[in-house]
Amino acid sequence: MDETLPEEKDLLLLIAHGDELAFAKIVQKYWRNIYSHALTYLKSALMAEEITQDVFIRLWNARSALPEVRKFDDYLFIIARNCIISGV
Repeated sequence: MDETLPEEKDLLLLIAHGDELAFAKIVQKYWRNIYSHALTYLKSALMAEEITQDVFIRLWNARSALPEVRKFDDYLFIIARNCIISGV
């Protein structure tokens, strides 16, 4: 079952084709959530910000796979979790 919202699915497709404005919208929507998780785990604002940036860099670098993502928030959380764990 496809659980990503239709408007978000459109953004992901645009990002997959290199649309930086669509990417900025995704970053704006999810930045605070990813940063909060990183800060809770890492206890360092500086490290949390660096990890959050790394999450979105990884997302951009893997953008060609985004149209196949079924549940984007879970996908992004897994990237964040992996970055947090490897960043410690």
